[in-house]
Amino acid sequence: SVAEGDRANLITDDNRRLYVNDAHPNRWAVRENYAAAQTNNQLKAAPGAGLRLYITDIVMSTDTAMNIKLVEDTAGTPADVAGPYYFAANGGIAMPFKTPLALTANTDLGFTSSAAGNHTVEVHGFIAP
Repeated sequence: SVAEGDRANLITDDNRRLYVNDAHPNRWAVRENYAAAQTNNQLKAAPGAGLRLYITDIVMSTDTAMNIKLVEDTAGTPADVAGPYYFAANGGIAMPFKTPLALTANTDLGFTSSAAGNHTVEVHGFIAP
């Protein structure tokens, strides 16, 4: 919270270029590996009232032809967030988002995979209103 009269110290280099930390203070990362097909498997719990999960990066890989999608509200009425992405055997993707994907407020993040086979799902993001 900021109040009138508050101040902040800025740090610059010798050429007066501002140093900026572009990592969000409420960032998170989840990674799971499975051999069996998953249905609405929770990756990241709901953040709480008035808060959302924002996705900044998705990395997925599989050794088997299948599709994988990210969903929200895994215990309720799951809705697609990203995908489905269709993979050939030994396929994968890495997607950074310049504009983060926002989930519905106070919902969890999960995924569904269509087939058995080794697969990894990794998602990075942050929590904010």
